[in-house]
Amino acid sequence: LSGGKTPRDIFYRMDINHDTKVTWEEYFRVVQRLKLTPFAVHLFFALWDVNGDQVLREEEFVTPMEEMLEDMQREREEREAQAREAAEKGEAEEKDGANLVEQLETAVDGGPKGRVEDDGLDVLHKIDPYVSAFAAFCAEASPLSVVSFRACELGTRHLRGIASELSSNITLKVLNLWGNKIDDRAAEHIGALLGRNRSLTHLNLGRNRLSLAGLLGIIENIGCQVISKEDVKVASGVVKEQQSKAKSLQDTLKKSKGIDFVWQCDRLEEKEDVSDAKRDVLYRNCTLCTLDVSRNPVENCAAIARMKSLGPPGGVLLLQGTPAATEWENGGEAREDESVEADRLALVEYAQLVAEKAKDKKTAGDIPEPPFVRLKEEGWTFRWN
Repeated sequence: LSGGKTPRDIFYRMDINHDTKVTWEEYFRVVQRLKLTPFAVHLFFALWDVNGDQVLREEEFVTPMEEMLEDMQREREEREAQAREAAEKGEAEEKDGANLVEQLETAVDGGPKGRVEDDGLDVLHKIDPYVSAFAAFCAEASPLSVVSFRACELGTRHLRGIASELSSNITLKVLNLWGNKIDDRAAEHIGALLGRNRSLTHLNLGRNRLSLAGLLGIIENIGCQVISKEDVKVASGVVKEQQSKAKSLQDTLKKSKGIDFVWQCDRLEEKEDVSDAKRDVLYRNCTLCTLDVSRNPVENCAAIARMKSLGPPGGVLLLQGTPAATEWENGGEAREDESVEADRLALVEYAQLVAEKAKDKKTAGDIPEPPFVRLKEEGWTFRWN
């Protein structure tokens, strides 16, 4: 073996995160440098990942690799023997191919050091034929309005590709991702997608692996956000820029394709919170009508219920079959009423504190951040059962 390296050495050098397993991202970072065909890139990973969990463990990689190297050694010896015979007969000797371990070692040495991040992996879905096949259904050019990937074992790498393509899609209304392997990391891509897409109205994420963190990462990109007076000017500029781009897009679609598409821009409004105080509210992506996260391991009904007023007006959040729904059925509704009152009192107390500080010039600029702002207006409608 080159430089005395073994398959086990290669495995632990591929394991950039040092967690004794090689994820698809770590594998891809290395193998892409070998300039293999997209089919070969995916095939090797699939062959090694014998249990199909999208992660390579030491026993999955090292043993097959050792067997492969033994086969390569035998083939090399046979070719060398044939080459010697050919040379004796005056035939040209063929050159050996590069050693696979040497290629792997070079790829690893040229790879990143430290923890794997998503930067630089945005082209993954275009290289992986399986990921790109799913993503194509959600691409900008796709005419489909309903797409169902029910129980297709989709994970983070698939969601990255789907989200990348769906960001510019204006035709898809319903996306069904029920029964896949979508976890909190994949939810980051879904959240980013919902921050840009304005056509999707129904998203089914039922029976996946989302926790409360994943759910909050998704819904923070839709609905409304209470902003400070200092941020109103910036937000207003963003809204005006969106409106200008939306009009240009709508005119182009109407003229070139005859499509009447109304892009839902962000908007600024003034609303009352539960203490009757006026708040500046930025509404983002209120196109989404239904978000289904039923049968996910989502807990803490109080934390979810607290986000009720910040959802898109008229939006429905389905939570049947979650631990949070069970908690709600066992008295969560009463605790929600107590939470609303507690938030109201906290906001009233905050308003009094601001008024007192404003009277004194020395403390006028020393105003603390407001507590959680619960609006009067209803956002999400929860379906617990």
